[in-house]
Amino acid sequence: MAPAAIEPARLAQHGHGRQAAFQLCQGVACPQRTPKTMTTGPDTGASPPPPIARMEHVAPAAVRDAASEGERATAASSAPARPAQAAPNASELQQLSVHFPFASAHLSAAARLALREVAPQLARAQDISLHGRTDSTGPAAANDSLAQARAQAVLRELVALAPGIASRVRVEAQGACCFIESNDGPAGRARNRRVEIRYWLDVDDPP
Repeated sequence: MAPAAIEPARLAQHGHGRQAAFQLCQGVACPQRTPKTMTTGPDTGASPPPPIARMEHVAPAAVRDAASEGERATAASSAPARPAQAAPNASELQQLSVHFPFASAHLSAAARLALREVAPQLARAQDISLHGRTDSTGPAAANDSLAQARAQAVLRELVALAPGIASRVRVEAQGACCFIESNDGPAGRARNRRVEIRYWLDVDDPP
């Protein structure tokens, strides 16, 4: 009868933690493996468990962009609303001329009728100016006085027709200035003896 094979001695751990000790053992004297023991190495062919991956939560770009848009929208909604500014009304320049007899500041019937017709528009205008003029006949000083007298005659008539415009009218007068026709003939000189009424009217206003 052949003698029983003698198992080789091996190094085994006794105890756990700081109390653990390593000793040589043989056969049944060695600690037995339990089902909970994971064995690795070439004798079993088992591979060590893969390392646990560290997961970092990174929001996709689309999600981040959407969050940013939401934050901006929240900030915008919480900001105090600015009052809407009304667009300025469009205005256009209107002009009317009334004419005078030679060397006179007297308003003719035609001139008074023209002023009566324009008065309602002037009542709605914001900027009104009167420009007194003469022809080239006579001394400069006399023409300046005559131009001023003509402008004042128009102003008095307009204020009588539309009293509210008195504080909005500017008067400027200069004789022998700013001719619109040649002074070589009577027709041209007659057109130069005038008062020009210029005013700005909002085009959106009803007629």
